[in-house]
Amino acid sequence: MIFSSLVDYIYKDCFSYKFRDKVETLKNNRDNFIKFYRRFLYKEIKNPLLRYFITRHYLDYVEIEIFSFCNRQCWFCPNSFIDRHSQNIFMKEETYLKILKDLKSIGFKGGITYSRYNEPTADKIFLTRLKQAREMLPEAILFTHSNGDYITKEYIDELADAGLNLIRLQCYLNKNEKFDLENVVIPKMEKNAQRIGLPYKVRTKTKTCYEVEFEHPKLSIIWEANDFEHSIGVNRGETIEGMPDYERKKPCLSPFRRMYIDYEGSVMPCCQVRHDVESHKNMIMGNVEKESLFEIFTGKKFADLRKHLACFGPKKHPCTTCTATEANCVFEPHIKQYIPNLKKEFIK
Repeated sequence: MIFSSLVDYIYKDCFSYKFRDKVETLKNNRDNFIKFYRRFLYKEIKNPLLRYFITRHYLDYVEIEIFSFCNRQCWFCPNSFIDRHSQNIFMKEETYLKILKDLKSIGFKGGITYSRYNEPTADKIFLTRLKQAREMLPEAILFTHSNGDYITKEYIDELADAGLNLIRLQCYLNKNEKFDLENVVIPKMEKNAQRIGLPYKVRTKTKTCYEVEFEHPKLSIIWEANDFEHSIGVNRGETIEGMPDYERKKPCLSPFRRMYIDYEGSVMPCCQVRHDVESHKNMIMGNVEKESLFEIFTGKKFADLRKHLACFGPKKHPCTTCTATEANCVFEPHIKQYIPNLKKEFIK
């Protein structure tokens, strides 16, 4: 029924007569139809049924900032010049539950992470929010990054019981600290291991990355250190100096399948931008306190951004010098579905 209604909507309302023969051939072929409607990612959609259908099939990652506080002011983060430590502003519970309700309505089974520009473990309301998400979205993957400052063996058990699937503990070096495995990184890891009190094994050991995995019966726990200065460092939407020089010309897939929700409800298209940076205001796609996830994900701002970021060539601010590597997966065969030929007439 839903499939037939969608085809009828496309046939009557979306395209000029020149496309109707093509749509007609899709009525009895669901797979070809799904390939065909990918192009709706590049235009604003106002039909509620199509909004729901597109969001259900493409959105697979949502990041939620349940409060504003971070206890650190790392040099590679805008929190080094934006005050996120003198007070804690919580996302309204009704806003959070509204997000979960929208995700539940599409049977969301993707990833939900809680690490925006806050430290999610700093307040144990995190446990309540995890339990609410696990109850409403039993098949979603709940995970987070953390600086590890609040983590103990007891807290880890609480997080696991609340429904968390994965936590990645990050080793953030100070500006004057070099990525020195033997003298800096490994001693930091060993200090954390003593506090956590769990056995571990080394997963990765290179010149720019060190990872260990702790053993826990219910929760995946990764501790990692990366050389932000010389390898994966990102300038956070052109707000941080001292990162490698780079001009982005590759596509980016983040707005095709992800949403990032700040504590006051603003929805951003990627993790590098935030509502409280003035030069990022144009990247606010909408606000979940006023709109549904479906309206925002299929809205004009997301559609226009996808058109721009799907192409090879120079990118506009704040993407001009972004080094985020997520978009490199555009070259993988199963990802090419997101990038139809933008020269075709249907998305002009």
